[in-house]
Amino acid sequence: MSKAFFIFSRLKKTMAAIAAVGFLFALAVPAAAKENTDVLVGVKILSMLNRELPAPLVMGIVYDPGNSESKSSAESIKAVLDAGVKTSEGAGVSGRLIPLAEIDKLSQVSFAFITTGVKAQFDRIAQISASHGILTMTSDIECVRANKCILGIESQNVVQIYFSRAASETAKINFDSAFIMLVKKV
Repeated sequence: MSKAFFIFSRLKKTMAAIAAVGFLFALAVPAAAKENTDVLVGVKILSMLNRELPAPLVMGIVYDPGNSESKSSAESIKAVLDAGVKTSEGAGVSGRLIPLAEIDKLSQVSFAFITTGVKAQFDRIAQISASHGILTMTSDIECVRANKCILGIESQNVVQIYFSRAASETAKINFDSAFIMLVKKV
């Protein structure tokens, strides 16, 4: 079996899983839980990385405890992960809350989800995550457009994935080329 066929097959399965998650949650999840759906989509994207993440898979959930929306999103995301989220390959993912005051703990996670409401710390988040090769994803597309987060995920009506090549290169995070063809580059 050729490498191209293998990559295409994996991409096809992953994109089908992403579409299914997005569709089901668009029907069943209220708008307030949008980031939960984005996280589930993000977990499915992990299979498109060109390297394996260190096990166990721990998602750092970066939030501002002084911002009620950010804190509520972080707690909700953690609850979703604690309920038993798995990657496309079946690996379990746990969540770790990381308040902005403890942002250095990003070095202790496999990848990170940046909640909305932390714009003032985009630079610091990008610096720490890049220095440790941490994949960052968010629902706050402004973070991706500022080249501070690698992936932005919107799953409200249809799944849209935004990609910052600059942030990806800085953190030395690479994806399969077929995946890169399907995302919106900023």
